[in-house]
Amino acid sequence: MSYLYEQCNLANSLYESFIFKADKSNFPVRPHMHYFMELLFMVEETSIVATPKQDYLLKTGECMLLSPYTIHSMLPASDRLPTYYVIKFDISSLYLASNHVPKLSSLFSNFQENLHSILHIDQETGVLLNLEQYFQICTKELQDKEY
Repeated sequence: MSYLYEQCNLANSLYESFIFKADKSNFPVRPHMHYFMELLFMVEETSIVATPKQDYLLKTGECMLLSPYTIHSMLPASDRLPTYYVIKFDISSLYLASNHVPKLSSLFSNFQENLHSILHIDQETGVLLNLEQYFQICTKELQDKEY
């Protein structure tokens, strides 16, 4: 039986970060959802992020934020298999020390209600924000346990 819910153990860490190198055994990624936020950053090639409302083309250098409980799958956009970073985190577990900023959960709740659960960041903005470096740092930090 194929289940939609994807489990993730974020009890031991605030986030999970890894690079996903698609091959014939793990791609396409079947439709699924989870209780945590998911960030994707396309390193090589292109993939279709399919949701019930709309399909998105995620190209090299682009980023996508998927809010919790958004059903999505990753499909091939060509015969070349993609490589992309994935960061998963439970928004309710993240904490900012300052009292002068809104709670992250409130910000993301507003995002989910008003932007249909998907935020797509184009390549130009991704370069401007230096997103690839942030994904690299998060993944290395978690792999090397440098936290």
